[in-house]
Amino acid sequence: MRVFKDLGLLEYLGFGMPRILKVNPEEIKLEDGFSRDVRKIGHFGTGELELTIRNEKDFENAKHLIMKSYEAS
Repeated sequence: MRVFKDLGLLEYLGFGMPRILKVNPEEIKLEDGFSRDVRKIGHFGTGELELTIRNEKDFENAKHLIMKSYEAS
C-alpha cells in the first residue's frame, strides 16, 4: 500500500531553497534569514514555517524540523 504524506512545499528560487513545513512556529526559536512564521502572510502550499536552506549548515539545522513535519503528517 502506498502512503502519501504532505510535509509542506519545496520551492527553488535559485539563490536559496525555501521550504514551508507543517511545524508550529511557536514551538521553535525563529532565526533571521533561516526561519520565519508564514501563518499570517500569503504563500503557496501548506505549512506554517518557512525555512531557507542556502548551504549544508542550514540543511543540518533543518533536519530535525523536516522530521518533525514528517511525523506530524
